[in-house]
Amino acid sequence: MILKINAELRTISNKKSVAKEIRKSGYIPAVIYGGGEEAKHVTLEKLSFMKSYKKSIGDTALFYITVDGKEIHTIIKSRQMHPVTREIIHVDFLELHPGKAISIEVPISFEGEATGEAVGGKLDVLMRKITAHCLPKDIPEAITVDVTPLNIGDSIHVADIKIDNVRFELADDVALVVVHAPKNAETEDSSEEEETEATE
Repeated sequence: MILKINAELRTISNKKSVAKEIRKSGYIPAVIYGGGEEAKHVTLEKLSFMKSYKKSIGDTALFYITVDGKEIHTIIKSRQMHPVTREIIHVDFLELHPGKAISIEVPISFEGEATGEAVGGKLDVLMRKITAHCLPKDIPEAITVDVTPLNIGDSIHVADIKIDNVRFELADDVALVVVHAPKNAETEDSSEEEETEATE
């Protein structure tokens, strides 16, 4: 998802009162870095930025920021939240370069109904995001995993996710989703084991 926003350059200040005044005026202070140049300190119009930001929730979003007539391609690297209101009060953007790979969190979307669920199994989603390492042009908006083939005891691992030119920063054997046996079945199994031990 590509979202286009505007920003204005601002004067750097270490005074907290300056940042407060910016926020009172309806803007959010932000920084764009990673371009091989000095970081750009900017302000974002709060209402328009939040409108775009809300659209990005649940997807991997690229923010194309226009500053002084120049469009800069970025992703959000971090954001600072107000401890009480939970509103965004500062944003750090990382500038993207076509030939430079980056690491970025990508959401995982699970679709379908696991075969094991039809017989009482429970689908357990272990991870909803995964860090991908790739060039900006190869960044996936989201990763879709079909859980339909999973029976009781089956799972899907990082190694099962294949996307061209994308490497994941987790071991191949890390499980993303698993189907557990029904609880009553687990109880019955354990009871049978106890009876066997008692007989022996």
